[in-house]
Amino acid sequence: MPRPHECSARTCTIVPIDAWVFNDQGKIGISWKRPRRKAQRVRNMYMCVQTGQGHWCTENCGAKRIISEDDGQVCAISGIRYDNVEADVWRPTQRITSTGVDQKDPYKMGDVDSSLRMSVRKQQYAVIIKKHIHLLLFSQKRMYHEFRKYGQARNEAQQLVIRYVRSCMRQEKMVVLPRLICLYMYKMHMRPILTHIERDPNKQEKLIDIYIERILSLWYVIMEHTPLGRNQPGIFIFRAFVVAALYQMRSGLWCQGQCIIQRDYYLDRCLPETNTLDNYDLSKPQFTTAKKNILKAIREAGEASVDVRLLSIS
Repeated sequence: MPRPHECSARTCTIVPIDAWVFNDQGKIGISWKRPRRKAQRVRNMYMCVQTGQGHWCTENCGAKRIISEDDGQVCAISGIRYDNVEADVWRPTQRITSTGVDQKDPYKMGDVDSSLRMSVRKQQYAVIIKKHIHLLLFSQKRMYHEFRKYGQARNEAQQLVIRYVRSCMRQEKMVVLPRLICLYMYKMHMRPILTHIERDPNKQEKLIDIYIERILSLWYVIMEHTPLGRNQPGIFIFRAFVVAALYQMRSGLWCQGQCIIQRDYYLDRCLPETNTLDNYDLSKPQFTTAKKNILKAIREAGEASVDVRLLSIS
């Protein structure tokens, strides 16, 4: 007899889905789309793409368990860990989110990664930062736009050379080769073109780890040590903050003679131009607002007699 299929994250493609439970005249119903009537959302619902079988993951869901290194029990379908003080998952894309009460303290849920010593919230931030840095510095999309920019510059330089040669022919003048070369090189170097992007994965990871630490430090400095961050934290959107922080690192930031953000010459050379952020599906208005809020928070902290040494991440 063929062995019955058992869903597992190792053998199947498991995707999270949304479900709502509602009361229909005394009968309990489940809907995969949000109903118009009053309903309660059910979290930790998963589905196997191959079989279409659903799984509601709870402490007693009955799925096969895997013992983790810290003696926790991990669901083989969803990857959620139970029977442990530190609730977590092995896949960053399926990490649980702290509740509204826990959001007040980023360390409320404890350190869930013994090697990184990061809270769940901090690890979520690190994943977002890594995604944005890879997109802007090392992705195939970045390489494509750089080569496209190179092609446009080359065409414009060739057109400029052709116009110069034709002008000399009309005026019956001799074509000066050094001037022709200078025109071509000038047009090619009008816009910075970076086609030698770092391709070594190990070096990429080291750079990403450095910028994750610096951006998280700047985030907590603004949230905890500036009046604007403490009084109006809602104006800081983290995804836009990450991009704004990268571009602020490119130029550096000083306040009252104290270096808040040291200028990063690597980012100055490698970050794409700000007017091309739309090519990477990043909102330019949100980026501009986030950068202004960073400068405003630092400026108001200096005016409020906050010790600027507390604001430094250099």
